[in-house]
Amino acid sequence: MPRPATRPVLAIKSKSGELEAVSNEPATHVQVMIELLPGVLPEGPIGKQVLNVAVDAVAEGNPVWLDTTWLPAGNAAASTPTPVLTDFDGVLDEIIQEMIPGHDEPILLPVVAADADDRRLRAMREFLQHKPRPVVVRARRAAPADVEPWARIERIATALRIGVEDLHLVFDEGYLPSVPDHRVEALGKNITGLNARHGCASITVLGGSIPKERTGFVTRTRERTEIRLWKSARADCDGSLRYGDYGVVHPVPRSKTKGSGAPNPYLHYTVPGGVLSFARHVPDRNGRALPTGAAERFFRDVAEELVRRPEFAGPSFSWGDEKLYSCRENPAIPIGRADKWIALATSHHLAHLSRDMDAS
Repeated sequence: MPRPATRPVLAIKSKSGELEAVSNEPATHVQVMIELLPGVLPEGPIGKQVLNVAVDAVAEGNPVWLDTTWLPAGNAAASTPTPVLTDFDGVLDEIIQEMIPGHDEPILLPVVAADADDRRLRAMREFLQHKPRPVVVRARRAAPADVEPWARIERIATALRIGVEDLHLVFDEGYLPSVPDHRVEALGKNITGLNARHGCASITVLGGSIPKERTGFVTRTRERTEIRLWKSARADCDGSLRYGDYGVVHPVPRSKTKGSGAPNPYLHYTVPGGVLSFARHVPDRNGRALPTGAAERFFRDVAEELVRRPEFAGPSFSWGDEKLYSCRENPAIPIGRADKWIALATSHHLAHLSRDMDAS
């Protein structure tokens, strides 16, 4: 079992499919980071899913990292994270106190951007005054590189009035279609520089290789380049380095496009070092809509192909694998929407990470 500071990190969006997966698959050995998207509130349906995941995480002694850095700059909760963080923290605390009276350990860890301005840092400090806790610092590759990472860490620790040892640092490398040598060298240099000056609570390299658009309908295996980046960076730097990924979705959340049609059935199935991708073309589409029952029928075909392949981990491997196995014969299992396909694949991916199957 991975030690708490070395557990792999799974970054998920506040969307129903990914949250359903984590609700049904134990995440004891994985650190879950939930990226809040605009419009998600504790009282809403997605917000309630977030709370359910967070409650389970507290019960396991592994509180979620709650990230507001995807919220747009004009959003009040993004410029001052107190509203959204306080709302979720307050509701979650009420639930936890009913479950575990007197519980005083952190129930969630907030995430702050490495390039956060003074106003956001002041707001985060106000949030921490309510109940001190460690903080996660997320350094996106697209952020300005004119300041050394160690200097950003020192600035944030000073502004939040906490020690560097209470900061978890995430180097977010985003989408990784490839792993150039210069990228590995730069990452290794930054991590080595940080380790030489400070002892952060943990350092994670986060990335993802699922493309934004799906093309073709041929089953194929693609390398998970995030693993190669992590292993290469780990070899080039001093100190331990956590692995992190985006599961089975693209790193950047997909914006809702008015009139966008239902996708053709697909599945991204994690295997050691890679991902096995399936897709089916649904003929006779009426514009953007799928014919009634087509999504279910063609996804069952995907499940049938997967189960017959040697890469299938077996129905007992995860909640998602059991559903993938059973849905071929059981029409009561809901598999007609993309969020359900993502849920099943994410569940398998989470179980894969929990078993540390990419360590070698």
